[in-house]
Amino acid sequence: MDTYYHPHDLGKFADMGKGNKELWDKFMNYYSAVFAEGTLTEREKALIALGVAHAVQCPYCIDAYTQACLEKGSNTEEMTEAVHVACALRGGASLVHGVQMRNVADKLSMEGASQTLNVTRQSFGKGKRASPVDAWQELMNPFNSMGVPE
Repeated sequence: MDTYYHPHDLGKFADMGKGNKELWDKFMNYYSAVFAEGTLTEREKALIALGVAHAVQCPYCIDAYTQACLEKGSNTEEMTEAVHVACALRGGASLVHGVQMRNVADKLSMEGASQTLNVTRQSFGKGKRASPVDAWQELMNPFNSMGVPE
């Protein structure tokens, strides 16, 4: 099956160093240090990387860290759980952004209601009976907010 991502391209990753060997070497030194045994084991780091690979949706990373997890002694159940952790975090991050949506919607709804109320008050002051349509039209009149007389 032909896909945009070709599994054999993962083997070409080192070719990225051809354009700037100095930066590539710095990256590889950092990368190697990050994944070396430390407070976390190499196995734990590989599981974290597998979860992140799924969260960022990198097929090359998924392939590489699936293999790394297996080589470091993880089993399919542990790897699946790491993917579920990434999924929960990504889903939770999407949901928590809903708070931003609700904040904006509430603000705009309050502003809209306040503006409609002001337009209605202005219309009543002119001896008119303001219908919701009249209030909306007045609200949407671009010259209304500039103080331009009708």
